[in-house]
Amino acid sequence: MALALDPNNDEAKRFYVNSLLIAGRADEALDASYRFLNKEPDVRYLIEKRMVKEAEARVTQEYQRNPDAIWILVYQSLVKALQGRHKEAQAAVATILSQERRYRGYHHDTYNIARIYALGAKKTEALHWLRVTVAEGFLHYPLLARDPFLDPIRRDIEFTQFLEEMKRKWEGYQREFTSREGLDTTSAEPNTIRLIVANPRSRGKEK
Repeated sequence: MALALDPNNDEAKRFYVNSLLIAGRADEALDASYRFLNKEPDVRYLIEKRMVKEAEARVTQEYQRNPDAIWILVYQSLVKALQGRHKEAQAAVATILSQERRYRGYHHDTYNIARIYALGAKKTEALHWLRVTVAEGFLHYPLLARDPFLDPIRRDIEFTQFLEEMKRKWEGYQREFTSREGLDTTSAEPNTIRLIVANPRSRGKEK
């Protein structure tokens, strides 16, 4: 990993913590954030841990500082879904999409929209946005396989079929990276592989 080569690289530290949060590995993100950045992670940690009251307060603070940020609207809606306010959360999706623009984090917004619908047991809508997320370049099979936000639809046959499809694709990517890049990706998660491939200096330096 890049941190092994440059322990003082703050950008690499933030990237590492962010990758853990994206992967839904909240406890590891908390440990890494305190260890490398000497602070707690952002609001995503509170959401992943379902610390709803704390997350709601943090999102409100973020909204007051940056009311035009679309990701804040996404997190507001996700918190509402966690509170069981499913109609409000799902109704906000139309507002989000009317303001949404494709940017670097677009696929994370679409993934969270899928989670909003999944928490409300809206299988069809959740699967639609999961497929949009994959089409936008965010195929994270290990996250899909363990994300508790998706549990309300996890036993549905269509979700099971989708998950199997994603597993096959992910295993195919593992084989491709292994053959093309000479990497051992047997236990690596997608963000780890992305980091290794994007940064040749980090090859062979997984965490």
